[in-house]
Amino acid sequence: MASRKRKQPESPALCPSARAEPGATLLGVIGVDGKVAYLKSVLEIDQDFIDEVSADGAPEERFRFAGTCVEGKCMQWNDGRKRCGVVDSVIPLLGRGDESAPLQPCVIRGACRWYRQDGAASCRICPGVITEIA
Repeated sequence: MASRKRKQPESPALCPSARAEPGATLLGVIGVDGKVAYLKSVLEIDQDFIDEVSADGAPEERFRFAGTCVEGKCMQWNDGRKRCGVVDSVIPLLGRGDESAPLQPCVIRGACRWYRQDGAASCRICPGVITEIA
């Protein structure tokens, strides 16, 4: 009798534009050009980090964070389409990017909600998405 591989359950999707809260992943730092410079390794933040960086304003004004996608509990969720509305609204504004350019390194790509929805096009616009503007 041949053995059948069981399909592994898909890991929960990660939101690449989450709030700073303990347990979130620090994705990158927002540069003076308004683009996100991504970290090359996973860095989980804690309350001490949040307290430290909050002294100069909302952490989301200077950093990008990832956290578990909460789907219907998020105001950006399009329940009828079962998709995140952020990437659906940003791609038409920013375009799909240079399709011949390599994608920047990303520590969450495999679990990223936007990547799961729109693939490489979402990765190309991702550095230009800022959660909070100072």
